[in-house]
Amino acid sequence: MNRTCVLEGDGFRISFEMEALKTEKDDLTAKKYVDLVVEIKLDSTLKGLTMESVPTITAIKDLHNLTQYLEQHLAKLAETPNKESWTFVAGDGFQLQAFEGSLFLEPASEFTLRCMVNVGTSSEDGTSVYAGAEGVVTIKDTIAFVASMRAALAELAS
Repeated sequence: MNRTCVLEGDGFRISFEMEALKTEKDDLTAKKYVDLVVEIKLDSTLKGLTMESVPTITAIKDLHNLTQYLEQHLAKLAETPNKESWTFVAGDGFQLQAFEGSLFLEPASEFTLRCMVNVGTSSEDGTSVYAGAEGVVTIKDTIAFVASMRAALAELAS
């Protein structure tokens, strides 16, 4: 079973492509993990570049934590619009950080988001190389992404 959840940004989109691990039918441990690829695609006006993470086995719990991270950031923005959250890291596949925003310009409330994906290892010393994008995402699109991610994770865990 495959599920894809997309967070649209201004000039880019981040896709989380999740695939259930292929295991024995009654393997409950496997239902706690997904094979994850995170893709960042820039709009064609920005040369249409695509950056894709290496496939990473990721705990479903970590992706639930991502949804909580985004919700907590939105709640903090309501109190402090220039709030910068810590960097969210789930394994080696991707990193995400939420920055300041504006909740007062309804319906276009927005904040800045940076996403970096592990695109592989260097040939020199084998260290991970990350590439990514930083730009504005709307509160509305973030809430929709959180809802779609939770629904996808519930299906993948069942």
